Amino acid sequence: MDFPEMGFLVVLALILFGPDELPNIARKLGGIIHEVKKVTQDVQQEVRKSVLEADLRNMATQTKPAPVDNTPTVPTEEVEAEIVDFAHSEEAPVAKDEN
Repeated sequence: MDFPEMGFLVVLALILFGPDELPNIARKLGGIIHEVKKVTQDVQQEVRKSVLEADLRNMATQTKPAPVDNTPTVPTEEVEAEIVDFAHSEEAPVAKDEN
């Protein structure tokens, strides 16, 4: 809205309602605008919340847990045999007696 249009509306309001009633009308109009903004923000917040919840539910139904593989990568008997072989080899470190 341009300045000339606003000026026209102010003059028109002064003529229609008079200078005594104009501040009360402006106060009421400001209160109405404040309430409309508040309700609009509340609705937007509820819509965002609903969309987020729907997205989370959708992700939860699409996501599958990874399969758990409990089998050892190296058979246990082979590992034990390698440890025994190493312990009896010449490469194994020897503990020194510090007494």
